[in-house]
Amino acid sequence: MKITKKKIHGVEARKVMMEGINSAADVIGSTMSGKGRNVIIDREYGSPMVINDGVTVLNEVFFGDNLKDSAVALLKDAANRTNQVAGDGTSGTVVLAREIIKHGWKMIEEGANPVLLRKQLERACARIEENLIAIASKVEKEEQAIQIASVSVQDEEVGGQIGKLMFEVGEGGAVAIKNSIKRGVFVEKDAGMRIQGQLTGGAVEREDKWETKLTDAKVLILKDSPEDNEFESKWMPFLRQLIDGQPMPDGKMKITAVNVPVLLVIAEKLSKRFIMMMNQNLAHIKWVWFRPSTADKNMKEVYKDLQSIIGGKMIDEEEGVHLSTYKIDSLGSSESAIINRHELIVTVGEERTGSDDYLDRMNVVKEQVENAEDEVEQLQIKERLANLTGGVAAIKVSAATEQDTIELKLRIEDAINATRVSMEEGYVAGGGVALYNAAKADGTDGEKVLKKACGAVIKQIFYNAGYEEINRLVEGLEEGQGINVLTDAIVDMKVAGIIDPLKVVRSALINAVSVAGLLLTSEYVITNEEDDMAAVKNFFTKKD
Repeated sequence: MKITKKKIHGVEARKVMMEGINSAADVIGSTMSGKGRNVIIDREYGSPMVINDGVTVLNEVFFGDNLKDSAVALLKDAANRTNQVAGDGTSGTVVLAREIIKHGWKMIEEGANPVLLRKQLERACARIEENLIAIASKVEKEEQAIQIASVSVQDEEVGGQIGKLMFEVGEGGAVAIKNSIKRGVFVEKDAGMRIQGQLTGGAVEREDKWETKLTDAKVLILKDSPEDNEFESKWMPFLRQLIDGQPMPDGKMKITAVNVPVLLVIAEKLSKRFIMMMNQNLAHIKWVWFRPSTADKNMKEVYKDLQSIIGGKMIDEEEGVHLSTYKIDSLGSSESAIINRHELIVTVGEERTGSDDYLDRMNVVKEQVENAEDEVEQLQIKERLANLTGGVAAIKVSAATEQDTIELKLRIEDAINATRVSMEEGYVAGGGVALYNAAKADGTDGEKVLKKACGAVIKQIFYNAGYEEINRLVEGLEEGQGINVLTDAIVDMKVAGIIDPLKVVRSALINAVSVAGLLLTSEYVITNEEDDMAAVKNFFTKKD
């Protein structure tokens, strides 16, 4: 029997929460910049992980103290939101938030109104965001994409490969990261497609990114998806083909063969009973439900494009393909599939691009471009044709050890995201310089707090580089200037190619201000306090 009691903490809780925030920010901040350090993470199984990826490190921070963990959980929400929106910037979010909270709580203790301070912070944040947008530059050349990728991945050679690839495929291009047999980083083009949508059900391997990767998966495309009331007549005939078994004397089924060990289901809706049945068999069939974005009004055509690449048949009752008579031999096949909260990237073997189905479909889509009724429709079809013919770019990675490979893949993933969002919104001077330059203090408490906080990133980078008298160094820099920590030279950051994506900097600032505002306007903390045996004893010994 477990009885959970609640404990109420007053303003004295701020000190304990600040200790947790400081500890988390110190760890995350240590990974920043070209001279950032690694963090060793102990794991329950296997060898420790050695890594400097901010979001991975942050999600491993736990103290076992309810107050500290509550504060850090809010930081995690803000940092993960930055990562979801911009693909990077988690470390910056945490370092910024720490400074806003620290200076904000100090002002509140001196008599500032918390609610008014939060509003002032939000207004100051909006002005800084406007300043950042005004000083941002667009990515117009391949060398700019290479600079952004190189800064993010912290390797000029690898950054050159990533930047060149991203400039080639564009901000909407599909890029998959795979394991390589040979040691090194290799860029290849695979046959495949990218479809917008989200992972909706089934196996989720990385909950922090809401992502699953499938290898050698069979693919079921459902244009028409039977309802729950058709489960017995339509779903069960299909389900019985996935696993072979024989009844046991106790009434249970003994599995003798798994015919489809990995299954990707693509459908706008699915029967709840089918989902329950598949989830009950996750130990035998690794499956994922991907729901395509309904923004595309002609999803049937997108399904046909995909079908031409993966092969097989699509469930389409208008075309005479019914689930009740569907055979698993008619399933499509993929070499790999990456499914997350934003998209599906599916790749196939080279032989598929030479198939009659694929070549015929390309010709059909080309004819659709020519016969489009207006420019909008023609543009949509051209995007489909580019998706169909462009394939999927793949970066294959392998380092000396498994730990090195994991760390390198995470850095490459950050570099891909950073380059993509830079091509989307533009870039600013890196190393915290743009944020420091964009912050202005015109008089309100909120502006003063945010001005101090916006210098935290550049100061953390200088600290990691081992510089002394950091405040003097920062104050001596002119607009747009920073220090290249690898050469110790004072440079114009944009000219030197030390640049950050605008979207990353904006998102880090917005989310840091958001989480700080919540903490600054909170007066009490209510946490769980567990004392099971005492609670049980009191319950049974209580007298009327």
